[in-house]
Amino acid sequence: MKRSVFKAAASTCIVAMTMAGFSGPSSAMRRGNEPVRATSPDDRRAEALHEEGARALQAGQFDAAREAMEQAVALSPRDTGYRQLLADIYLKSGRFTSARTTYADVLELDPSNDRAALSVALIQIAQGNPRAAVTRLDDIAGRAPDADVGLAYALAGEHERSIRLLERAARRPGATARIRQNLALAYAMSGDWRRAQAIAAQDLSPAEVPVRMVQWAAFARPGSGPVQVAGILGVTPAEDPGQPVRLALSAENAPAFAEAAVPETVVAGAGAAPEPAPAPVQVAAAEPAEAPAFWVPTAQAYQAPAEVPVEAGQAPAEQPAPAPEVQVQYASAARTLTAPEPTLIRAAATTRAPATVFHRERPHVAIRDGQAPVVVQLGAFSSERNAERAWLQVSSRYDIARAPLTATITVNGRQFHRVSVSGFASAGDAQRLCGRIRERGGACFVRGTAGDASIRWAARYANPRQRDV
Repeated sequence: MKRSVFKAAASTCIVAMTMAGFSGPSSAMRRGNEPVRATSPDDRRAEALHEEGARALQAGQFDAAREAMEQAVALSPRDTGYRQLLADIYLKSGRFTSARTTYADVLELDPSNDRAALSVALIQIAQGNPRAAVTRLDDIAGRAPDADVGLAYALAGEHERSIRLLERAARRPGATARIRQNLALAYAMSGDWRRAQAIAAQDLSPAEVPVRMVQWAAFARPGSGPVQVAGILGVTPAEDPGQPVRLALSAENAPAFAEAAVPETVVAGAGAAPEPAPAPVQVAAAEPAEAPAFWVPTAQAYQAPAEVPVEAGQAPAEQPAPAPEVQVQYASAARTLTAPEPTLIRAAATTRAPATVFHRERPHVAIRDGQAPVVVQLGAFSSERNAERAWLQVSSRYDIARAPLTATITVNGRQFHRVSVSGFASAGDAQRLCGRIRERGGACFVRGTAGDASIRWAARYANPRQRDV
């Protein structure tokens, strides 16, 4: 059951953003357009290893791909493309801690890399830290695709924010089936199964809808965020020793830091100074090397921002002279983890603005009558009797005075009766009526006419008076 659930979820979720193909061309590969493709033997060797790693990953040989890319990163540590491909390999191998650290390195080199930021947020959810994930999602909302960010919010437990974002995206012209299915899944995860079913039915056959609901019911259990993320990504968590120390970005600065700290200590200290002096050197070289320690400043900066500066300067606290240098070197290694936090907090503070738009209450604009070839579909039913009964309930509840139309379709050998209303001057007028129905808790969507006609029972409710919600 679990495999089928995950497969169904992955078909509508965010795999395309985090795992589709490989990372873009590395900076070393982009240099191929220049007269000199590689400036050193290390560059040429790194390019060859990158190509080797990409081929191995395509063939599903994760160990070979990882070994090749770790060597490429070691040779060219500031190449964003190499690190991103290595992070993708770690993630596909189920090594969440190594992947998170390596994606963080990518963000340090390129803070605008939204794909890496979304990947970090997903890993944080998988590792049981949804609060940090939400902070990161707040930062990329509006830049990364709404379909991906919206569902990631749902996985992090922010159902209202997820639905608000996906509803807005689903109402835009050209909205895709993936956006609508992500919205349906978000409703399911929030417990609103009626809306989940109504929205899912827009892109699924009537026979597929109940099957999908059963799958989502197993998937949407509260508190199963880590399992959900692993299932969506299609990976199995594996034992992870963390990113190799030699690949840490901060390791590049360690030798210079050690040489600078020693003379300062000799000058500043008299008798008691020599003993504490090595401490800053050891802490600076080792602390960023381990994946868990590398991420500690991020979580602490989010939970208690005031404590971050204290931790950054904690090691050399008893030596005033070398303290400024320790802070400068350490801040350089952790800048992308701590500096973005104020921005994230500001972004979170502004996320309420769209809520006003989503729940806006404005004077109703009149819905114009006309002959536009569009209808507002209210549902599809297995019999004429059920269709008529549903129409009576819907028209009464939402005060729809338009005459209903019906059309029959056959799906997998079964006949269904679609109920809709027409008579709009434009598609915009139809969207306006559908939007008002949705605001009051109903379900509908706008489509082109397809054989809809006032026949049989629908003719009994013909009414020239047009009084809409």
